[in-house]
Amino acid sequence: MLAECERRFLKGGSAASYFDMVAGTSTGGIIALGMAAGMRAEEVLEIYMRHGSEIFPQPWTPPTRFGRAMCRFRGYPAGHSDLKPASIPE
Repeated sequence: MLAECERRFLKGGSAASYFDMVAGTSTGGIIALGMAAGMRAEEVLEIYMRHGSEIFPQPWTPPTRFGRAMCRFRGYPAGHSDLKPASIPE
């Protein structure tokens, strides 16, 4: 989505100059690092597509085993909790 916004609205330029701070986890962290280095989102996407399997190798444990462990730890299945309403100051 960011790459498309750069293409449409910034004529292929980088959105990095529009942010004072960027952060993320997992894929978002990779995008944030690229933006901090002044890369365009399309460049980050190309790196991700070429090296994604190296960056995020297959998990060593089956997801079902991890899911069962999370249920025991948390007492309910992951992803089944309700979000609380956001507090937006007026």
